[in-house]
Amino acid sequence: MENFSIMIRVENSISGLPLYPMTFNGIKSAIKNCLPLAYHYLQPWLPNIEEEIESNLDQFLSKDEFCETTYDAFISLPQPVTKVQALNFLISEMYIHQLQYRNEKDFYYRDRSKRYICSTKEFLKLDNFEMVPMSIVMPEEIIKACSNSSRIVRDFIRRSNGKIFGRICSTPSRYQNPQNLSYIPGRETAFVFGPETVRTLLLQKKPYDILLELGMLPEGIYDKCCIRKHVYWLILLCQDLDGFELNFYEATWQGIITATKDMYPQAYDDLLLHLEELKTTKIEVFEKMAQFRFIDILPFRDSPNYFSYQRFCNLPRPRSAWQVRLFLYCEFRVLELFTGDGYTKLEDGKIGEKEYLCRNYNLSKMDRNQYITIPLSVDVPDEVIKQFGSLTD
Repeated sequence: MENFSIMIRVENSISGLPLYPMTFNGIKSAIKNCLPLAYHYLQPWLPNIEEEIESNLDQFLSKDEFCETTYDAFISLPQPVTKVQALNFLISEMYIHQLQYRNEKDFYYRDRSKRYICSTKEFLKLDNFEMVPMSIVMPEEIIKACSNSSRIVRDFIRRSNGKIFGRICSTPSRYQNPQNLSYIPGRETAFVFGPETVRTLLLQKKPYDILLELGMLPEGIYDKCCIRKHVYWLILLCQDLDGFELNFYEATWQGIITATKDMYPQAYDDLLLHLEELKTTKIEVFEKMAQFRFIDILPFRDSPNYFSYQRFCNLPRPRSAWQVRLFLYCEFRVLELFTGDGYTKLEDGKIGEKEYLCRNYNLSKMDRNQYITIPLSVDVPDEVIKQFGSLTD
């Protein structure tokens, strides 16, 4: 178990519990008082690491240099420790990656207390506590034991007058919060679910069942959770609170038309010209015209067959129907199962949740009261692990 937990202060629940502010100085005090040997090893690097947090910690987290380092592993390292080893320990045990929120508006929540760090051993002795895992990352066992995602969703619904949209995404590590609705580099748009799903599915189902209802496949969930050890996140966005302007379009053909006019104006006339053919023609027919499978080029944005907006605009006129369909496939992710009726279609043919389209919003540019991010603890059923685990043995 980790030595420290992050908590939200709740009145009448922390009597006698030593708390340290979730600041760099607070973290240093916590280490000095609770882990003096680690503090001795870290001392030479602490001034340099404080600068690292302010400059390029995201780059460090995305590199292969990061390796989860517990307290026991850290104090067993040959001395003196390197800067990379010190950073690994401070991220793994002390959560310094969360100090990148630079101003008070980003770092704290409206009508909520400040964040503190405390000893896990002392924390678990409390009789009364409450965890609010908004955009913070917590130890997995604390998430499972203490978080209540449905209560958090209800609270956000209440504060947002119910006009909420959401998306499930994933990150490679619990130390990396989502930065955008979709993590795919260069992606400009994302599909989201709407208020209908937030009020029903999210409040009634467990995380694994939510993923299934949103069209994800058991094999894919197993691969992300059990093989790649990715973390699923629930992102909720509020359209009406003051702040960054958010626009959502129904996932219908009319919604695609409006979104194209707003976001990709140079493709608008081409879309209208071929609209009826696009509605009635299967992807396979367009793929025969193109002489390649559309899905095969999605991972390769640098391929000349990947029709980004810029590449599409550079095509000579008149642009054909298959070229417009490939553009929608690449830029909007209007894939094979898109029906244009505004609902997801599951692989078994069942109708899923109502869905919408929006820009791939950068969360850091939004007002902090407009969104919440909640790490999901996904329990993959034993039968799924047995089924797909045998394929990887």
